[in-house]
Amino acid sequence: MTDLLQSPPPLVNTPGVACNTNHSHRERDDTYSDVIVECRDNWRVIRCRRGLQWIIQKRSTGRPNRGVFIGKSFHTTKGSLLDACSTLQLLDSPKILRCLLDLPERPGDSVKK
Repeated sequence: MTDLLQSPPPLVNTPGVACNTNHSHRERDDTYSDVIVECRDNWRVIRCRRGLQWIIQKRSTGRPNRGVFIGKSFHTTKGSLLDACSTLQLLDSPKILRCLLDLPERPGDSVKK
């Protein structure tokens, strides 16, 4: 039973993909378990581990250095998140925009179907 409590949930944005990576609960890690979408130039959007906000993060160093992801802006509504992503020019792909538009109005709400 203890193992079940320590196992993170599977990534929802990669259905059907077999992955042997251990998912992390640390928001700064590459393998964080609640990444919403990967954006350009080492940017990504995650949902915080408590499910209260979305965080736009940027990697602290460019590749090939490892670095960690650092929160750059924090959002409790989808509108605020979309505005910030637009300002940062992170909506350069239809896939990224669709992924963000499909989010619920607030991070704790259920996902739109």
